[in-house]
Amino acid sequence: MEGIPQSSTESISHAIEKKIASWKEGPVVLASGSSYKLEQLKSLGMKDVSAIPAPEMEESEFFGRYEDGKGRTDEMVAALVARTKVKYAIANGAPADALVCGFDTVVLKVEDWGDNRKNTYLQKPETREQAKEGLVDFFVHLATQKRRHDDSYADMKELVEMHPKFNKRRDELENTMDVGNPRPLILVATGMAARAPGKGEDIDIVPTAMRLQSNVLYAYSRNTPEELQRRCEELAEEALIIMGDRWSGITTGIDYSDPQIVGLLDLQEIPVVLGIPPTEEGVLKGMPKEAFERMLRGMAQEEVTPHEQDS
Repeated sequence: MEGIPQSSTESISHAIEKKIASWKEGPVVLASGSSYKLEQLKSLGMKDVSAIPAPEMEESEFFGRYEDGKGRTDEMVAALVARTKVKYAIANGAPADALVCGFDTVVLKVEDWGDNRKNTYLQKPETREQAKEGLVDFFVHLATQKRRHDDSYADMKELVEMHPKFNKRRDELENTMDVGNPRPLILVATGMAARAPGKGEDIDIVPTAMRLQSNVLYAYSRNTPEELQRRCEELAEEALIIMGDRWSGITTGIDYSDPQIVGLLDLQEIPVVLGIPPTEEGVLKGMPKEAFERMLRGMAQEEVTPHEQDS
């Protein structure tokens, strides 16, 4: 709002707050049957919250379908699914004057890089046995990819040292490596979508994501295949014991924000850009409240200052 007098800025800020308050007072529809997300919306001050559960969707079908021209990132897949959930709620009884919102969380497994890149969006297990099998496969994959990454790094480092004119500092070399041969990380993305009251099918979407490194799995990367398999089976079993009966309904069967899981896997967030604040933990739980509040503020600002947004 550069160039706007302070009095006008204060007036606009007041109008934005008033708009958001009116949305929270009116009906709010969640395109999900999640009791956790319902409670989180209520904790944001939304009083009249109801649910229209959308059916389960296959995230992989949405990859590459982001038609708005802003990129086809993995994080955007979750936002596209969230938008489809909101559309479902609108078509199945959500009032026209309701704030309709949807969320979707994906855990991504990257099979390869470059032209051979293949993404697998991990699913919610139907049985505990399926959860363990999927976790073992995921853990082995991450450790194996870490070994490949380290071997490639060693090869490039040797090449650089052989040619002094290409010599770089270690941090520059690591950055170069991470572009063409990224470290294997646990990517958890939560997409948000919302339709403001009276906006028909005009739906806003915002992606959020957290990238996690498991130092335990990194330490397993030099094990023999047999030892790696055994250790990952033990690790998966320990993780599911921690989860108890909570594995059901969670992608991959474990909550990566649970302090015991964080300790078991020795998880560490790896920011996209160094120096940025830590990502909101709610991304891992499928309901990033702070990010959702910022999204609502942006939507309200568009309504309060439509001409400024268009300029």
